[in-house]
Amino acid sequence: ATAAESAVEALKIIAEGDEVVAAAIRSLPPQWERAAAPGPAELEFRFEKQFRAARRAIHVPEGSGILSSAQFFLREGFERVTGMGVPAFLDGGAGQEESEDVRKQDATLARARSLARRGELALALQEVDALQGAARKAMEGWIADVRARLYMQQAMQLLRAHAALLSATC
Repeated sequence: ATAAESAVEALKIIAEGDEVVAAAIRSLPPQWERAAAPGPAELEFRFEKQFRAARRAIHVPEGSGILSSAQFFLREGFERVTGMGVPAFLDGGAGQEESEDVRKQDATLARARSLARRGELALALQEVDALQGAARKAMEGWIADVRARLYMQQAMQLLRAHAALLSATC
């Protein structure tokens, strides 16, 4: 048994008959009984990994070919080296409507990245939830991890408040 499984089992035994604790335990996502919750640093690391995949999905539509991939590679390199936006010749030949959608999704992803780096997972999750298509699909693993983490935090806050109330009334 993992440490998380042991802790949940011990909590179930100690709190037998306490409906508040039972409700908190029932609210936990199933994966939290099987493994330890990823911490903020791990979630940030996972975000960065999936961020790159989502950004690629935004800028290089599926089936777009090697030229789009090369253009994205140049864009990424230019932005990384200069820290600036991309000149018009690297901005793509897509129509204005598609280009606007790409810019919106890219901005959403950038805001989510900034929030995730500051540890504001709930706000970062709200931003990522606004992504569409392949970019959202690329972030699905992170979305699931953060949702589970937030549920766990909420359950722990409930348990702490309940414990404080019990100790104050004893």
